[in-house]
Amino acid sequence: MRRALALAFTISTLFASQASLADDDAERARKLVHERYILPLETILERNAKLLSGKIIELELESEGRHKHGRVYYHLRLLRPNGRVDRFKIDARTGEPISKKHNE
Repeated sequence: MRRALALAFTISTLFASQASLADDDAERARKLVHERYILPLETILERNAKLLSGKIIELELESEGRHKHGRVYYHLRLLRPNGRVDRFKIDARTGEPISKKHNE
């Protein structure tokens, strides 16, 4: 169980150099994953690998309202191979994309 929890909070080697949460977001994510309220980030990144191709340059865990009453989501900024930066919101409970914005 301890190993499974450690893996749930560790981003796979593929993503390790690309993404990390700030300490407060990481602690909050650990708690919410442990409570089974959200999916582990690794799971979300694996489920959305095609959508999220490129280098993650910013990653935050955000919420609308209190976490037990509002939506919790990952906000990502992604540098595409063509140099474009895209922003995504991915629902942390379901792993489903919420929104995508293109930036120049």
